[in-house]
Amino acid sequence: MQLTLRSRWMRLVMTAATVVGVATTAAAPAATAAGCAPSVGVSPGASVYGYSDADLNQTFAQMRALGATWTRIDIAWSSIEANRGVFTWGTTDRVVNAARAQGLKVLGIVAYTPRWARAASPVDSDKVVPANPADFGAFAARVASHYGNALSAYEIWNEPNLQAFFMPRVDPGRYVQLLAAASTAIRRVNGGALIVGGGVTGAGNGGGNMNPVDFVSAMYGSGAAPFLDVVSVHPYSYPIDPADTRPNPYNYFNAIPAIRATMVAGGDARKSIWITEFGAPTGAGTNAVSPAAQSAMIVHGVARAGQFGYVGNVFVYSLRDTGPNVYDREQNFGLRYSNGSPKPAYNDLRGYLARCGAPR
Repeated sequence: MQLTLRSRWMRLVMTAATVVGVATTAAAPAATAAGCAPSVGVSPGASVYGYSDADLNQTFAQMRALGATWTRIDIAWSSIEANRGVFTWGTTDRVVNAARAQGLKVLGIVAYTPRWARAASPVDSDKVVPANPADFGAFAARVASHYGNALSAYEIWNEPNLQAFFMPRVDPGRYVQLLAAASTAIRRVNGGALIVGGGVTGAGNGGGNMNPVDFVSAMYGSGAAPFLDVVSVHPYSYPIDPADTRPNPYNYFNAIPAIRATMVAGGDARKSIWITEFGAPTGAGTNAVSPAAQSAMIVHGVARAGQFGYVGNVFVYSLRDTGPNVYDREQNFGLRYSNGSPKPAYNDLRGYLARCGAPR
């Protein structure tokens, strides 16, 4: 998730959309050809850890009914090994097992540092990077050993191009050290493991953040290629529609080809890009959109991902609103309201995927 960034940079998006006259809605695309969408998943966010067993089962069943084949779940080092050498798996196991019981593949986000392993920082946060990449690698090996085939892929960290998620400062070289340590450790346990690197999101250069295209370029410059199988991105664009290809620095779907070009130049033309988060908030908060516009943006985003030809999976954020406050944008990214009733986006995306013949 990207709570701090959404609040910060989407204010700029609204200004940019107003200045250049970008349309924020468009007609839903026709879906007639088989294979016109990539495989779709849902990134439900950390709120699922507070759900009852019944709510968990219902949540993942609703993902399957949508047509999703994947979900994305935090495997938080800060929770599992809060005390060095003491592993508490039960809370995470409950969520992973509930997802798999509904037939979903699980992308595990291996991230977030317990206090004992953090680098020096004035901030007390599990987003502070590990002082020693080897400690992170050791935890990643434990994850691979514990879960085995229960995890279908491993995403190494989340949004490392944001200072809010990579403290005390964004550093692509340091991220590659963590990626290398985790990837090497996981592959020693499971040689066939699929490693997803990057997880970069929309940001400009400044304020402690780094543009995602520049960050991925610096990753490759720091030797990332051998340690990942997939590059992941979070191309949030709201209130701009992802289908709008006119130049606009705040529509991060338009940055995906540049990231792809970096991969190709780095010898990774055979590797795919995954969109491991994207969505749009409804409600009355700043930059929120109408339910109809949310639906159009999500369907268009999935459709555009399929048109690129090199995007493997798309994860929508998220399934259900985390609360009823329409003025708090962060509560309103769901395809369903907090009371469980569907927004238009849920039914429209389900229909699009069914017509598309998307992988199920």
